Parts: sequence; C-alpha cells; structure tokens
Amino acid sequence: MTTVRMNANAIGGTINLSNTGSVTVPTDGIVTVDVRDAPFLLAAGAAYINTVSRYFGVPVAPAAATAGRLVASTALANGTLSIAHQPDVPRQGVLRIDPGTSAITAGSVTTSYTANDGTATVDTVSAVMPGTTVVSSITSKGILVLSSVVVAGIVGGASPLVQLNDTNSLSVPVDPGFTDFAPVLGLLDGAAHGQSAVASSAASFTPSTAPNGTHTFGMYYNCTVPIV
Repeated sequence: MTTVRMNANAIGGTINLSNTGSVTVPTDGIVTVDVRDAPFLLAAGAAYINTVSRYFGVPVAPAAATAGRLVASTALANGTLSIAHQPDVPRQGVLRIDPGTSAITAGSVTTSYTANDGTATVDTVSAVMPGTTVVSSITSKGILVLSSVVVAGIVGGASPLVQLNDTNSLSVPVDPGFTDFAPVLGLLDGAAHGQSAVASSAASFTPSTAPNGTHTFGMYYNCTVPIV
C-alpha cells in the first residue's frame, strides 16, 4: 500500500481507519497511514508533514546568561511586572519565584511572548509552594520578543520575590506546529562544536562552550513541519 505521514495531534487517542486499521497517535503526533485514509484525517484536523533541513546562524555573539536580565528581581505582587530588557538573541528564559520563609498558598505568574516558532505563546506557572523553596520554570519555547509577565491571585509568602532570567539555551526558527527538532551540526566561531543539552520541544540548544559575548554560534538541524 502507499502510505503518507501526517501529524494527528489535533485528533489524538486511537483512530480506527478504514484502510490502515487502528492507529494510536504517539506523543509527537506523527502517524503513518494508508494514503486512502488521508482525506478523513485532514477533515478531522490532521495535517500533512515533511522533514526539512535548515541552518541558522545566531546574528550576534550572545551575552552570558544573567539573573534578572529580562525582569529584574522584584516583589511578587499582583500586577504586570516591568520588563528590564528584551533577549539579545532568541533563547529560552527561566522564571524564578522565591516565596521567602512562608508558603504561597495561591496565585500564578504568566509569561507572554512571541516564540521562535512565530506564535504568541503563554506560559503560566503556579506560584503555590512551601516556604523557603525556590521554584524555577523554563519557558516552553525560545523567546523572540517578551510581551508581558503578569502576577495574579497571590496569597501568602514572606516578602516573596520573582525574576525572569535569560539562559544559555539558544533557540532557532521553526514553523508553527513543528515536531522532532534534531541538531545535526553545531558551530562555534565557524568550527564544528557540540551541545551540552538539547530542548527538542523548544527547538533550542545549549552550546558546550557557554555564550560570553565573544563567541558566535550556528546550527544545522532537522525538524518536521506541517505542509500548508
């Protein structure tokens, strides 16, 4: 039979198809089905996909990750926080909440930004935590432009603090709905270089040599994208 690969995340679960039979949608959403079943899946919300290879060179030498660069450490009080700086290059951020010596019993912090897949992305982190327990939460994607950081419903805490830091996890451009991000070759100052970590769901990588404002970085990579 002739088959076709599709992203069926919008459907999920187990799908009974006339020609392919029973198909369970995996976590990445990618299924291979009989081409005759494609019209049914398209009507149900699935999409054709293709694997592409790309290169991205980080446009400037990224600065070292710095605590409080995006939102400086400030009191965890309800309202919209002041943005200190935008990311110098696309990279993930990390939200850090310090409750002080008393537990926070209610509340959340919401970070809104334009992500490296071009979408408006919202990450909401619960601020509920025991006293003296600092919680750090990395953004789900790379930040291109930080729109807002909003604190809501906070109850408790003893002089609690919050800040949004940048990280050394650099982010590459991908299409909305991408999956299966995989680095092929990283470059440091034009030469081959490895990564200490890869965040596939965020299309981001952490170079083995940390950014410090002097090195340039590039990445050849593969990812699966919808065909639209």
